[in-house]
Amino acid sequence: MTIEEHIIANDVLRNVMDKFKNQQVKGLAKYGETVNPKSYDVVGWINHRQQEAIDSIVYDEVLIKVISEIVEENKKLKEQLQAKVILVNNGWEEERYALQEEVIKYREALEKIATRKMSCYLSESHMNQDFIKIANEALEESKMKDLNHLTYLITEWATIKDLDTAQPEKQMLKLVEEVGELAQGLAKGNLDQVVDSIGDVYVVLTILAMQMDLDIKDCIYQAYEEIKNRKGKTVNGVFIKESDLIG
Repeated sequence: MTIEEHIIANDVLRNVMDKFKNQQVKGLAKYGETVNPKSYDVVGWINHRQQEAIDSIVYDEVLIKVISEIVEENKKLKEQLQAKVILVNNGWEEERYALQEEVIKYREALEKIATRKMSCYLSESHMNQDFIKIANEALEESKMKDLNHLTYLITEWATIKDLDTAQPEKQMLKLVEEVGELAQGLAKGNLDQVVDSIGDVYVVLTILAMQMDLDIKDCIYQAYEEIKNRKGKTVNGVFIKESDLIG
């Protein structure tokens, strides 16, 4: 294969050659001749090259501007896409919780029906009405026992009360207050106060996380990831990491 055949077969080389030809056609149309070393003296050729170089710099600036705009636009599109992915994931998560609640609802409803001594002579309509009533009760109970659903309700309540944008330093003081009440409940052996205080601590931590643009579930997940493989032993009711053990 000859060099000419190689050029014709190669798109890149063919395009380069076409550009050379087109440039010569433009030169002939503008100057009436192709490149002629005698057209300029040395200084003239240097000046001509400087003009071409300046044009090249201008073209580079244009390309930099265009590329920068494209990069910025791609960045915005990526952020929008990530936001949509988060919304989709949240939507799937909510749907999963809803399905989970449905399963819990019917299981608990069936358990309640099985444990109740219903007379066999109850009419079918009466049985259906009773099942619906028990199922609705079970649904409400299961919702209130689901931590994810409760966390969602806490965040909704905090948003309505404008606590999501409040100062986290003040929320930290609230956390110390609730921990103090928890300690008081433990000291007094008041189980009701302990239960209430533990719940209050979780509520306060959830809102504190919101105020710092965090998700309480992500915080808990990260904490668990840190401790799940941690080695050590419990001494006097306190777990001590292996690295902190002496001897």
